[in-house]
Amino acid sequence: MIEDAVVVVESDSGRRRVRLGDFLSPAEIERADREAIAWIKAVRHADLDGLPLRDRLVYRGDSLWWFVEVYLHRMRVIETLIRAVTASENLFAALRPRAVAVVRGDEIAREVLAIGARRHGAVYRGSRPRPWRDALTFAGTLAASAQFALRAVGSRLRHRRAAAASDRRPVAVFVHSAFWRDTAEREAYVGPILRQLVAQVRPEDVIFVGLGPTTAFRARTLAKRLQEWQGTLPDVQSVEAYAPWRAITGSLGYMLGCGRIDRLLCRSRDLREAAVFGGYDLWRFIRRELTGAAYLQLPWSARAMDEAAAALDRIRPAVAVTYAEAGGWGRALVLEARRRGIPTCGLQHGFIHRHWLNYRHLADEVAPSARNAGDLGFPRPTATLVFDRFAARHLEEAGSLPAAALIVTGNPRLDALASAAGRQDEDARRETRRRFGAAGDARLLILATKYRERARDSLAALFDAVRSAPGVHLTVRCHPAETPGAYVKLAGAAPNITVAPADIDLAATLAVADLVVTVNSTVALEAMALGVPALALNLPNYLSPFVEAGVMLGCASPADVAPVLHRFLADDDARAAFRMRQQAFMAEYELLPTGQAADRAVGAILDLARASGGPQ
Repeated sequence: MIEDAVVVVESDSGRRRVRLGDFLSPAEIERADREAIAWIKAVRHADLDGLPLRDRLVYRGDSLWWFVEVYLHRMRVIETLIRAVTASENLFAALRPRAVAVVRGDEIAREVLAIGARRHGAVYRGSRPRPWRDALTFAGTLAASAQFALRAVGSRLRHRRAAAASDRRPVAVFVHSAFWRDTAEREAYVGPILRQLVAQVRPEDVIFVGLGPTTAFRARTLAKRLQEWQGTLPDVQSVEAYAPWRAITGSLGYMLGCGRIDRLLCRSRDLREAAVFGGYDLWRFIRRELTGAAYLQLPWSARAMDEAAAALDRIRPAVAVTYAEAGGWGRALVLEARRRGIPTCGLQHGFIHRHWLNYRHLADEVAPSARNAGDLGFPRPTATLVFDRFAARHLEEAGSLPAAALIVTGNPRLDALASAAGRQDEDARRETRRRFGAAGDARLLILATKYRERARDSLAALFDAVRSAPGVHLTVRCHPAETPGAYVKLAGAAPNITVAPADIDLAATLAVADLVVTVNSTVALEAMALGVPALALNLPNYLSPFVEAGVMLGCASPADVAPVLHRFLADDDARAAFRMRQQAFMAEYELLPTGQAADRAVGAILDLARASGGPQ
């Protein structure tokens, strides 16, 4: 990440090493997120040979803009460029260096610091990205595009063609093949819904279609790729099995026009001018992103549309269900279902944070194009099933989705968590506290977050505050992808700070917690739903709306941590009033567990299916 770049600064006060991320505040990081979204959204208006990009890039009449924006957001280059420029300007303003050198950092850090040095009259020592790197990157993109084409060809040989649909109109559920086992058996958000759906209909009335490779990208070793040729998962049919050669000839033909699209994008005066960020000309990085969109994203998008179309034509479902409705596959599916008059249903499968571009749509995006009759506007599902009214309000206000298309069904994961927490009796809670190392009457704080360097000062302030607080114990619940080393180092020899054993689950943890502390984890919301207050550090972040609503504690700086924590723990009446306010808010927005989320979701799916002639 750009924030981890290390820079040697030479100034009047001497020579020292600094971390570029130390010149970015949390507010500036969040502002970069917002500015990146605005930059990407503006791309749809860029002139491409006399037409806006949204109307120029089309496939079967539908705009491919919906896939371009997803690609640009997913790659996170725009956000990184904005952060880098902000940090560079702050560094030069604060330290007024005579010379700078990047001793650890990527291409963006080196290019931005070199430009910054020139702008501020300093010397830049060290390497910069060379022109040959741009050529090498371009060659890599071409190679990846060719590999994509070969995989499209090879996949036709690997999959047996799916059987023809019966006269019945089933529910078609589109799942990610690589995560199918987790989704069906363990995935806490969608798994309960799919299991309940299977339990309520006859086997022939539901079909599962797998999207993408059967192994996750990071796990796709050569051995895994070879295994894929031995057949797909027995309980899900790959979408490719529904799409023979003739079904993808359109997208293969579209792939041949990648070079022309790349030239259109890179000749656009609007896009070239947009590549200057606060006086920093960063065209070389923007050009790479545009080339990636032309050679990688757009051909993939056309193929996804072809394969979704073929599957829908062969299955003829009463309703198409997906939990990927906001991403590329989901958008391709909804476009093709809309073309055929097939209703679609999207399932919320995690917290929708406010700066997730995939769920942010401006009014003109959801409206049909004035220039292209085939573009009927953003491909939203017929119905989107959301956990609560807080998510529904966000999709209405930031996503411009109609209220009638949003159905609150509840959160299956929260239902399961509440049920498990309710089974924790006094003996179980006492044992959990003992394993955490908490004294019998100590207030127990749970830190649930992933360690990030940018939050280290706030975490250090938390540990310092607990270390000196009598009658308080802090237990760290490590993220599954990390080790406790960073927390152990912060804790030092403090007897009232421990790391939770990995085998103690979240339900047991929340059952004994007096306060959950996090930086940006949704565990805070789950705790609140179970009546446990939460404290968010390093504001602003994705939890800011709850702090602003007065139902979550929050700290914008490390200096705030000790006062907020001590004030909350010291005043019993204020703490009780806070919890009452929190519970009222959770009830108002239907954020509390009901135990019926899966049933409600299945009911909504079957209502759509029955209205379209599906299972009765």
